[in-house]
Amino acid sequence: MEFICKSKNCPYEGPGPYVLSLPEEIPLDRNNVATMFCPHCEQELVEKTPAEKSPA
Repeated sequence: MEFICKSKNCPYEGPGPYVLSLPEEIPLDRNNVATMFCPHCEQELVEKTPAEKSPA
């Protein structure tokens, strides 16, 4: 599961927007996941859509 920062003002200096990746080994309930926040701009992270997913 991957979450992405969509803030236009995020100071993250990496390539592309900040992405938080959670290992697939962690059993997660998609309907019961805590709200994630960007450590750089403190905006809410959103789950990546299939079009935004990194190629495997």
